[in-house]
Amino acid sequence: MKYKNKDGIELNYTSLRGDYHTKLVKEVVGEAVKLLSLYDRNCKISMNMAMGHCKKFLKENFDLEEKK
Repeated sequence: MKYKNKDGIELNYTSLRGDYHTKLVKEVVGEAVKLLSLYDRNCKISMNMAMGHCKKFLKENFDLEEKK
């Protein structure tokens, strides 16, 4: 399921060029996925911590902090 914005535009990071920006974005997203998988599936506290770490990581790396 690819995300599309309200104008129907979606990301395309299947570039064969292998430019640095594409590689870096893929690394950051891959690291976020890894953070989400690092929890004890039998423990809700562990799951909540993994989700919190991932959210913080994404907000920091994509400058998503809410502007006040």
